[in-house]
Amino acid sequence: MPKKIIVSGCEFHSYVYQLVKGAQDAGYIAKQHYFLLGHDGSLISILQHYSRVLFKVDQKKRYSESLEKIMEKECPDILLIIKGDLLLQDSLKNIRKTLPNLKIVLWLLDSIKNIDLYNSIFEDIDIVAFFEKSDLDSETSKIIKRKKYLPMAYDPLVYYPMNLEKKYDVTFCGALYPNRIPILRYLSEKGSKYKWRIGIVGCAYRMLPFSRFNFSRKEPLIYRNIIARCLSPAQVNQLYNQSVAVLNIHHDQNILSYNPRTIEILGSGSCQLLDHKSALDGTFPNRECVMYYEKAEDLVQKLLELFKSDKLRETLRRNAVQHVKKHTFEVRISELINELN
Repeated sequence: MPKKIIVSGCEFHSYVYQLVKGAQDAGYIAKQHYFLLGHDGSLISILQHYSRVLFKVDQKKRYSESLEKIMEKECPDILLIIKGDLLLQDSLKNIRKTLPNLKIVLWLLDSIKNIDLYNSIFEDIDIVAFFEKSDLDSETSKIIKRKKYLPMAYDPLVYYPMNLEKKYDVTFCGALYPNRIPILRYLSEKGSKYKWRIGIVGCAYRMLPFSRFNFSRKEPLIYRNIIARCLSPAQVNQLYNQSVAVLNIHHDQNILSYNPRTIEILGSGSCQLLDHKSALDGTFPNRECVMYYEKAEDLVQKLLELFKSDKLRETLRRNAVQHVKKHTFEVRISELINELN
């Protein structure tokens, strides 16, 4: 009989759903424990969310209690937790008492340095998978019994090539973290000179009007290219397919490893330009399925080259789809289960 898996996490780019689907595609019985940390956009959900904020409801307690309930009800063989920052110290111990033969896997989709975790939870985890390779040698990781490097993956039913008209010359999706601002500012400046159609999805401000106004005054070149604050994964895939080139700027937490968007952009069959990380070597060759840039000036030169060469664009698109096939959630789940066995 196939193993039964519960995938648990909050609304983080729909990864819980995509992992459940990957596990099902790999032949396992999989269900999700989806925890709504914020709201889903509906009026009732918004009111519930802000009432929790107003009355300072303990989100970790809410999450841990709901996880314990579903584990007692479903009695799975494996629990796969995404991020794990909502776990209380005693949550896994309580679950272990109920299910002593349970295997528990924690997959960190952020650097361990950026996640608030209780060290005691590692005692009850069978394997911790790191998406950032440098975390394997961190101080916190030294107390972990079994660990492995496991980069992110993609769902081929979410990210795939589409035959769409190119509305943009270059697009970027992601939060506007400080390290990304100078690159996007320079790109926007040169884009005005070359009359490029630039689309930026993301925000560096809260929803408060004055915060948005301040950003528009401070970064007018970037602000006028922002086309949306947030898009669903399906909308992001559509945007990638409407772009001649897609820019990917890593977060500061990516020291050696690449971010999830690297895989997703490849899955969409788009021409991707990104800053180089050592984990990319031998996996996604430069100028075969991606193009690496070093600084903002180099990025603009690479874009000029890309826009002039039909052959280069076709090579990148064709090879992107071929190289990314081994990086689906189905493959990653199978890899994790094999490690447990």
